Amino acid sequence: MTKAISTSIYSFKDLIENNCIYVDKTKYLYDIISAPKGQFFCSRPRRFGKSLTISTLEAIFCGQKELFKDCYIYNETDYDWKKYPIIRLDFAKANLSSIELLSSWLLQTLNGIAKANGIEVKNTDPALLFGELIEALYKKENQTGVVVLVDEYDKPIMEHLENENEAEMFRNFMETFYQMIKGYEQYERFVFMTGVIKFAKLSIFSKLNSLTDISMDRKYACMFGYTEDELETYFGEYIEALNKEGIYDENRNKLDYASILTTLKRWYDGFRFSPREESVYNPVSIGSFFRNEGIFSNYWFETGTPKVLIKTMQQIQITLDDVRDPIISRDTFSVFDITEFAFSSDGIKNGNARRIIGKQKFLQLLYQTGYMTLGDVPEDGLSDSYYPMRFPNKEVRDSFQKNIVSLFVDEDPADFSATVDLIKRAAREGKSKDIRKYMENIFANIPYTIQIAEEKYYQSIMYTVFLLCGMDIDPEVATNVGRIDAVLDAGEHIYIFEFKFEKTADEALDQIERKKYAEKYLIKAEEKGQTIHKIGVEFSYNKDQRNIIEWVEV
Repeated sequence: MTKAISTSIYSFKDLIENNCIYVDKTKYLYDIISAPKGQFFCSRPRRFGKSLTISTLEAIFCGQKELFKDCYIYNETDYDWKKYPIIRLDFAKANLSSIELLSSWLLQTLNGIAKANGIEVKNTDPALLFGELIEALYKKENQTGVVVLVDEYDKPIMEHLENENEAEMFRNFMETFYQMIKGYEQYERFVFMTGVIKFAKLSIFSKLNSLTDISMDRKYACMFGYTEDELETYFGEYIEALNKEGIYDENRNKLDYASILTTLKRWYDGFRFSPREESVYNPVSIGSFFRNEGIFSNYWFETGTPKVLIKTMQQIQITLDDVRDPIISRDTFSVFDITEFAFSSDGIKNGNARRIIGKQKFLQLLYQTGYMTLGDVPEDGLSDSYYPMRFPNKEVRDSFQKNIVSLFVDEDPADFSATVDLIKRAAREGKSKDIRKYMENIFANIPYTIQIAEEKYYQSIMYTVFLLCGMDIDPEVATNVGRIDAVLDAGEHIYIFEFKFEKTADEALDQIERKKYAEKYLIKAEEKGQTIHKIGVEFSYNKDQRNIIEWVEV
C-alpha cells in the first residue's frame, strides 16, 4: 500500500498512525541522544522539518518504541527507550503581540506541564517558573534527567524586528528565560533547540554557552531536508506513477523517469548546510509537487517570506548585482546578530540602513532564511575562511528575482506577470520595439522615491525581468576586446544590449559596432538560424523622465 504524503502534519505520531511517509532521520537523532547528556542547537530555514524533528525526539523520549519499528533507531541500535519527563515549548503557538501576552502564554504552558505531571509550582515569573519546573520534574521522577525541547526559539524576536525598541525588549526577556537552561543544567538529560536564525554568541547564546551548535556540522548536514537517495527511496512510487501518466516541465517538454529526477533537482534541490557536503531538497516543495500531481511551482516560496527580509531589501535597495556570485566570510556566522536588522519607527535604523547593514550581513540573512546557500567549495584554492554563495535552485532564484522587482514596481502582481509574458512573446518574435514599450511601462511604475541614479540599477531591473521571462540572459559577457552589458537568447533571436546612463543610445550602439561584439555570436546564429539584434539603450534619471530615453537598433 502506497503511503500518503502530508505537508501539514508536524507530529511524528500522527504521520505514522495515518500511514504517511516519514523520511527516516533517526540515525542522526540517535547520534545526538546516545550520550548520557547532551545540549544541542540547530538552525534551518522555515519549512525544513524542524517541528517534525522536535516531535520525533519527543516520541523517542516518551518511550513510544512501536512507532519506530520501520526506523533506523528501532532496528539498528540498542537504544533503551527509557521514558523521561519532557518540557516542550513551541513559540509558533505563542501570542507574541506583547511581552505580557507572551508571559501569560509561558505561564499557562509551564503550569499545564506541571499539572499533567502532578507537580505543584509557585513562581509567577516565567523564567523562574521554568527553572522551578525543571528541578521539580527531576526530583519527582527519582532524579531522571529532564528533556527540554524548544521549537522556533527565535520567533519572539523575529516578530518584532520592525520596531527596534520592541526587538531589544523581547531579546532581553528571552535571554532571561533561556538562561534557566544553563542554570538548571544539572537536572537536564537532553536539550534541543531549533529556529531559523542563529544569534551571535555575544547575544542570547552568551547565556547558553553549553549548547553544541550543529547548524553547520558536516555530520548533520542532511539531518533536515531530503537527499537524492531519500527522494528516490521514499517517493519512487510517486515518480513512477507520474512517469506512466506523463508530465511536462515548464517549457512543455515531456519528461521520462530520469528527466523527472533531473527537473526535480533543478527546481527543489541545492540547499547545502555544510561546505563540501551533499545538498538536500526542500521537504515542503517535494511534498507539494507530488500532492499537486507533478506540477512544478514555487511551493516553498509561497509559504511566506520573512518580513525582515522584505523590509531590509527595501531599505538597502538591493539589486541582483549585490547577490551575483557572492562570497561570505566564515567569521560572519559567529558574529551575526539579527537585531541589527531591527528598524526604528521611521523605518531606518540610526537613519542610515545602507551603512548599518553591509553586504556580508545581508548575505548572512539570505543564508539563514534559505534564499542563498553554500556553493561548491573546492578541495584547494579557496580558503575555508570564505565560502562562495549561490541560489539553491530554480524555485528560490526565480522567486527571489521576482521579489526584487516587486519591491520596486508599483503594480498589481498579476498585471506585472502579464507584462513579463508579453515581453517574453515579443522577444521570441523579434519585436524589439514591443520589448521597449513593455519595459518602459515597468520603469514607469517604479516610484521616483526609490529609484537609484546609477546605470547598474536600471540594468539590473532589465536583467531581472528577462530572467523572469525564462530566457537565457547573460550579463557582463567578456569578449576579446571588451565586455557586453547583456546578451539575451530568445530562441530564434539573439539580442546584444549596451546600456548607457545619461549618455546617448547612439554611443552605446557605436560601442557594439566598434568593438565588434556581435562577432562572438555569428557562427552560433548561423548554425541555429538566429537573427542578431544590436541594441543601444539610454537611461535617464532626469526628474521628468527616469526611464528608457532612447532605444536604437541595427
